[in-house]
Amino acid sequence: MCYFITIGLDREIPNEIKNEFEIKDIFIERIFDNKPADIFSCKYKYVYTITTGMCSCDFFKKTSNERKFTESMSLLKSFFRILKEKGYSIAFYFHMHAGTYGEEDLPILSKTKMKAHDFISNLQNLEEDVIYLTNKYM
Repeated sequence: MCYFITIGLDREIPNEIKNEFEIKDIFIERIFDNKPADIFSCKYKYVYTITTGMCSCDFFKKTSNERKFTESMSLLKSFFRILKEKGYSIAFYFHMHAGTYGEEDLPILSKTKMKAHDFISNLQNLEEDVIYLTNKYM
C-alpha cells in the first residue's frame, strides 16, 4: 500500500524541468491509459505521476520520516511554483493505493478550486481523494 500523486496539466512538462527534479530524486512520469489518467477532465489531458522513485509516500508526513518528508515537500512545492510561474493549469490528486497503481477504481470525494498560491502553501495539508484545481476549469 502506497500513496501516489497524480497531476493533470493543460500542456506538457518540458524535459528540462523533469530532468532538473530527477537529479534531486523527484520523478515526474507521464501516464496515458489507466484509471488515474481518466480522473481529470479533458482540459487536463497531460497526466503525470510524481514519485521519489517507487511511490509518493515520502511526500506525506504519516508515511515518511521527518527529514525525508521535509526535503521531499520542499522539492514538491518548488516544482509547483515553477508550474505556477509558467502559467500551467493544474489538477492534483493523491490516493493510498491498496493494489497496483493504475488498476484500482479511485474514489473522488469532491473537487476544490484554489488559487495556485494557496494550493502550494497548503500542499502538506490537502485531503486525500479530493481533486484540487488551480484555475477556472471545474
